[in-house]
Amino acid sequence: MKALIWKEWRETRLIPAAITILFLVTNLLWTLIDIRVRALYGPASGSYTGNTTLISAGIAVLLGGVLSASGAFSGEIGAGSLSFLTMLPISRGRIWVSKVIAGLMSVFLSCLGVGAAGAAIFAGHVGLLKDAATYAPAAVNDYLFALQDPHIIIFPMGIVLLAAIGCFGVSLMVSLLVDRTLISSVISIIACVGIPFLVVCAMSAAPLLFSGSTGFAGQAGLTVLGLVIPVFYAASYYIFANGETLRSSKRYFLMGQALACWMALNVVIFAGCYALRNIV
Repeated sequence: MKALIWKEWRETRLIPAAITILFLVTNLLWTLIDIRVRALYGPASGSYTGNTTLISAGIAVLLGGVLSASGAFSGEIGAGSLSFLTMLPISRGRIWVSKVIAGLMSVFLSCLGVGAAGAAIFAGHVGLLKDAATYAPAAVNDYLFALQDPHIIIFPMGIVLLAAIGCFGVSLMVSLLVDRTLISSVISIIACVGIPFLVVCAMSAAPLLFSGSTGFAGQAGLTVLGLVIPVFYAASYYIFANGETLRSSKRYFLMGQALACWMALNVVIFAGCYALRNIV
């Protein structure tokens, strides 16, 4: 098991470094442009703030989650090495677990690297501003306040990390369905954007289905949203553990079975909430 995890980690170990460097370079260029613009046109003309750092950090971490999983199976399926791997005297479940452990390690390291780089860039941005007399004191106070109250940083980064873990699960399942890593990455990004959008739309429409009642509808919507993350991990495990040849159409049939079970569970949750509303 350790050998498998190490083998998978060797294939993903560069992703956290690449994500951190990309985030660092992009935000460093942005801060330098922002400092120049502020020096020429005044403090109000700047566009780089603490929220900018958090938003760009969130995008970088989510991208790290997608990249850590999009090639987990698709690269080996395309190269044919996954067939050899499944012939080894080890269960498919252990192979899946080793890929998940190595991938989540990559996601966590991406989050830590981006978080550290974001804090350093924001602190450096404040220190290098030409208009320090007007802008820097307020920015420094905000920065110090954030350090004194970790919830200001930990809570949004925790949400981002949770979303990245969700993106990893979605990408893991997509990786089982596609034979090319690049195609898997593109589909994973589209799915990671589209799935939350559909869930939010369903949550918005739920009160209408319950005749304007937002109580149980909101609870049902939050439950469904919480099930999004584990369902894709479970679906990927189900597809891989029960697949005979991962190039066959059986993987799509298994995916359909898993998602059908998820939809049936959603229907049961909404029906239960509707029944409780009528009883109460």
